[in-house]
Amino acid sequence: MPGSDFLDLPARVGKPRGTGITHVLDRGFPLAQSADLLATGGPYVDVWKFGWGISCLDPNLAAKLELLAAHRVLRGQRRERGDQPRLAVPPAAQALAARRGCLHPGRPPPRPSPPPRPRPWRAPRLRSPPAPR
Repeated sequence: MPGSDFLDLPARVGKPRGTGITHVLDRGFPLAQSADLLATGGPYVDVWKFGWGISCLDPNLAAKLELLAAHRVLRGQRRERGDQPRLAVPPAAQALAARRGCLHPGRPPPRPSPPPRPRPWRAPRLRSPPAPR
């Protein structure tokens, strides 16, 4: 078995991180599997996303949320309207989105681009038959 000097990795910044964010997409993991994953990789997981509305159907959601809080993992949050959870965006990602102009609550969504204009019809070019040899 290799020693501790097998992989020379740089030190990782503690939580909450602004860069090097790792996320898990929960596709309906049982509570035990979530606990096992956080027991082994908890220090590396920053964001836990609940996919496809699974949090609405999970009977152990409260226990799973307590587990995520114990491991200092950001979680998807419910909106005021609707059941769909959303990703908890870290502050560094919010700042980047604001610089790029992605987060403007009062701005309407961009208009879709118009469909391409049809090209005018042109008669096909007729070729004369090759000359006999």
